[in-house]
Amino acid sequence: MWNNNWIAGNVHLALQNYGSTPSDNLKVSDCILPGAKEWNVPFLYSIFYPQIVNKIVNTPLYPSVHDDRLVWTKENNGEYFVRSAYCMCMQELFDVDHFKAQVSWALIWKLKMPPKVKNFIWRVCRSTLPTRLRLRDKGVNCERVRALCNLMEEDSLHLFFRCPGSCNIWSMCESSTTINNVLHRKMLLPTLFSSCCMC
Repeated sequence: MWNNNWIAGNVHLALQNYGSTPSDNLKVSDCILPGAKEWNVPFLYSIFYPQIVNKIVNTPLYPSVHDDRLVWTKENNGEYFVRSAYCMCMQELFDVDHFKAQVSWALIWKLKMPPKVKNFIWRVCRSTLPTRLRLRDKGVNCERVRALCNLMEEDSLHLFFRCPGSCNIWSMCESSTTINNVLHRKMLLPTLFSSCCMC
């Protein structure tokens, strides 16, 4: 009972402060009524706080299940995979809002251009290019500002859109007006590219 996560929601088992301490060898089956698939609620109340008892009682007991086994709830077949554990960590343990973008990546992959160009655009949107700001985040000792203009920190947005040299190049394109309009809205890079693709 004490060394496994058997309650829905991974609840920590807290004992009552009063009464006799239950045996270290207590099993989950000792909390179930003999010959029935029901929780022994009076026994549970004798050793656990009411909040814990509510959690235990809300953990279903299925008559069809005869043998216990460990089940990984993040997969439909109950088997553990590192992939789903990684996804769970990214979603539940870390703040990953800065990785998420309200954009349809399909717009980029459907563009009629070489795959390496589409991959490059995708990397720009995900801010994975080795800009000076990103290198600093990775522990590389370098200046933050862009060497070409010495105006602002070198991230992907400044490097490709805000730097005077980049603005000069964009001004020569047919779609410069559209790009400038999108830039003035101060969008994030993925949204910016998405807007440009739809124009």
